[in-house]
Amino acid sequence: MKKALLLVILAVFLAVTVNAQGWWLPPKEAVIGVLVTEEVFHERRPTGVVIVVQPPDPQVQTEIMGRLDANGYTVKAFSIDPGEVAAAIQNPALGVAIARRQGIDILIIGEAFAEYAGAAEGLFYYRSIAEVKAINTYDGKILFSSSVTGTANDISENIAAKLALRDAGEGISGLIIPADAVYIGLAVNIVESQNFPREFTDRDLGWRWLNEVQERILNELPLRYANKVILPMYSTSQDQNVSNRRAELIAQNPQYLIFFEIIGLKAKWYPNSEVDYSIEVRYQIIEKEGQKILATKTFYKERREIEPKFYDTSATLEFYYNSRFRELLKDLANEVYINLGAKLMDIIDTSTTLAMSATLQTTAQSSVENYIATVKLLNGEAYNGTIQGMIAIKSDTGTTVQVKPEDMSELLRVYGETFKITLKNGTVIKGEILLPDMTLVDSLIGARVIRYQDVDKITVRVKTY
Repeated sequence: MKKALLLVILAVFLAVTVNAQGWWLPPKEAVIGVLVTEEVFHERRPTGVVIVVQPPDPQVQTEIMGRLDANGYTVKAFSIDPGEVAAAIQNPALGVAIARRQGIDILIIGEAFAEYAGAAEGLFYYRSIAEVKAINTYDGKILFSSSVTGTANDISENIAAKLALRDAGEGISGLIIPADAVYIGLAVNIVESQNFPREFTDRDLGWRWLNEVQERILNELPLRYANKVILPMYSTSQDQNVSNRRAELIAQNPQYLIFFEIIGLKAKWYPNSEVDYSIEVRYQIIEKEGQKILATKTFYKERREIEPKFYDTSATLEFYYNSRFRELLKDLANEVYINLGAKLMDIIDTSTTLAMSATLQTTAQSSVENYIATVKLLNGEAYNGTIQGMIAIKSDTGTTVQVKPEDMSELLRVYGETFKITLKNGTVIKGEILLPDMTLVDSLIGARVIRYQDVDKITVRVKTY
């Protein structure tokens, strides 16, 4: 009875947490069961089909259970009669009742599917969607609910489908037990399209556009930023169009959302296989906390090309990968990244600063100085030595952080009185140095006072003797 009361209290708290964060951390005391059905469609998934298959090697369910187990949670095998699976998926209350009788406190239940997206360059492409809910079996309250998409390709159809499901499983698991990373969700809505097959615009374009953007971001971001960011793609259960469900998407997303709107997509075809393409895209970067719009920008691109009609090819993936239309999307995605890249790096820097400020210590500096700092001034002069005391910086978020000089790899003036400190562990802190000057000590020359307003750059290296 006492345990049940505790879980009810935790459930109420966690329900509020999900609404505020978009990810979830289950209570450690809970016994958790998982039921996620899966199916692979080697063509398009028929509309309205309920996934009731329990394959012998479920990718999404395995990813979720593995993530829970690796993080110290008690995971119990959930037993259900195969004839009751369909009813439990359609009516989770049935599955919850069965789980409670088996001593399970929280049931994670949902469905996932992978569908054939096409073939190109000798590879089969599949995309997937995983949708799950976590339900408190004592009161039936939903503690967590989200859907995440995945993609993969391989020379084998079956392996490509499994990899796509695993990709979605990793994504949804990362929301149940968040990774130590910054989450920036991607979503798209198609407002208008003209002279494209409806099937192409409704089911393919959103997915292809987000893939082009995601690929560009991960390829172009400097490695230390790319290693700290997760870019889940959000969608409805049917396709990649989100129909202006921004409020719901913001609720699902843990930290930030980049919401794209394809305002206009037009094609004008000519008898000689020429076509005039035009596309207009707007994005908004939305911060979960306070639902603030951090940035917005509209892009427009048009060009005349020669290529077969989409009508004649049914917009197959093979055609798309070799089309001029894809080149148009790639060029536009590149323009978007050029505008978006610096903003993403600032978001990652800021989020990392907040996490780091909670762990940085203001302990006394070590008595043994095992580093050399090179201080370069704006006038070109440079001095070597060790910096006495700590460097106090007020970050862009308003947090004051004290940094040991030996923990830095670089301090760089960004603009005006704003500096960026890069720590040896890759953390970046950007803001204003609070102290007016530093004392730099050289073993031969002695102490020298240097004003921060004169500093251009400081690099720190380990002594080699």
